[in-house]
Amino acid sequence: MKNTLHVGELLQNYLKKNNVSKAALSRALGQNSANFEARLKQSWIRTDILFMISQLLQHNFFDDIGALLPKEFSSNKVAD
Repeated sequence: MKNTLHVGELLQNYLKKNNVSKAALSRALGQNSANFEARLKQSWIRTDILFMISQLLQHNFFDDIGALLPKEFSSNKVAD
């Protein structure tokens, strides 16, 4: 299976589409803006950081990532 997920791009696209300030988000995360910019250039991100970003922006990035997987993959998600 080829890994084509780039979490930094996923986040950058969301921030741009929703006019979210990278500087404000980096401050909310307690990071300086240079470190946050560097994080957005990486293809991966720690799950605890992604969870905090999801909470701050009230957006489920984990669901976005899950949507990229084949539908036949199992999960523990409870149907709505």
